[in-house]
Amino acid sequence: MRIVLVHAPVERIIEEYDAPAYPHLGLACLATYARRKEFDVAVIDAKFERLTLPSLLTRIKALGGERLVIGLTAMTHDITRNAFVAGELKRHFPGVTVLIGGVHVSALPRQTFQEFPTFDIGVIGEGEVTFIELLSALRDGGPLSAVRGLVYREGPEVILSEGRGWIDDLDVVGYPDWDLFPSAQEYPVNIGRGCPVPCIFCMRASGTKSRFRSAANILEELDLLNRKYKPQYVRFFGDDFAADKVLTHTILEGLSQIKPVFKWCAGMRVSNIDKSILQAMKRAGCEHFEIGVESGNKDILKAIRKGIALEKVEKAVRLAKEVRLDCWCYFILGHPHETEKTALDTINILCKLNPTQAAVGIMVPYPGTEIWNMAVRGEGGYTLLSHDWQDYNKQLGNALELEHLSRRQLECLQMRAYVMLFVSNFRFLDFLKFCWRYRREAYFFLRHYLTRLFNPNRLK
Repeated sequence: MRIVLVHAPVERIIEEYDAPAYPHLGLACLATYARRKEFDVAVIDAKFERLTLPSLLTRIKALGGERLVIGLTAMTHDITRNAFVAGELKRHFPGVTVLIGGVHVSALPRQTFQEFPTFDIGVIGEGEVTFIELLSALRDGGPLSAVRGLVYREGPEVILSEGRGWIDDLDVVGYPDWDLFPSAQEYPVNIGRGCPVPCIFCMRASGTKSRFRSAANILEELDLLNRKYKPQYVRFFGDDFAADKVLTHTILEGLSQIKPVFKWCAGMRVSNIDKSILQAMKRAGCEHFEIGVESGNKDILKAIRKGIALEKVEKAVRLAKEVRLDCWCYFILGHPHETEKTALDTINILCKLNPTQAAVGIMVPYPGTEIWNMAVRGEGGYTLLSHDWQDYNKQLGNALELEHLSRRQLECLQMRAYVMLFVSNFRFLDFLKFCWRYRREAYFFLRHYLTRLFNPNRLK
């Protein structure tokens, strides 16, 4: 049985996420774990390798194998593309079994299988243990009903097996074997999974409790990366790099001993940021850290259950500037009952903070979130504009608008936020660099915006 895990190719590259600088962490963990259990697994990261669909099909054919099992992974905005790729796989490789995993099928397992008949079996939630049990069942002819965490078909009926819990000891999963991929200049490193903060726009796909790998396991991976792969950059994954202070300081001390050749970044919550930890991060080779601010309006922050204070955000950015560590801030426009005034509060705090870099997205009602439930019910002032999953994108989407803010107004405010950050702080050279770096995204954004302006009946 030949098993191939695939990060499906996009139809065209629009955003940097369509052509990532680093290989897919989730597929790498699945493949490595399965290989330790003596399954023959290959990985083809078509996005990372910039492969077209014909190139992907050629690569799979070259792998051979009498019985082919192909696993795909999809977020909400690319589930439709993955369903199309699954159909092409079935057309070119008769008898193939196509698996689908990721947040979308985890949030809407039954609906996904009713909507997309090209998927055969779906893995719900955390995948490693489920994947091994599923492969064993496929190999040995065992019943799928005995494998927890699956969605599949029996004739015309969609079946959900019993749910599966979370992996408590993440060291059991360990770290990926990056020899499964072509060499990269940037690698992702996961420190933990799960988040206890109940933000209403987040699905918390890895659970509501923080689970961390051990410091020894993380440092072993970092040392191997440094010696064997010599990357230019490492991106720490996990909801909060500083959530466990003991773990964080142990990692930072270990990095100082490793003396890495790479720079790195991590995401953090402002409530866990102080000057000492930023100084230690700077000494350990950190280039920048990222924080989610989401809104500049205190009432909205409370309503979305973000659990942060704007005063702490301002302090965190100020401390970053004091230690000369770059800070990136993330914002969302289109919160429940958002108005032009509250949106301008967000733009004003962005300009006041003046972070090194910022991302301003428009709210997406991702399935599995409270925002999704509100949008479906028409609450929060929301109107769903599209049932096409390709529209569920933060920068170039068309998923929803508000009673007091049309989609066009939201996009105008989004554009205004990006411009005002640089202009109000007299950062004209940075603005030019920003425009150049994101020139492809800017082209598609402007085309999308102008199309709506001159032909409002067109969604795209």
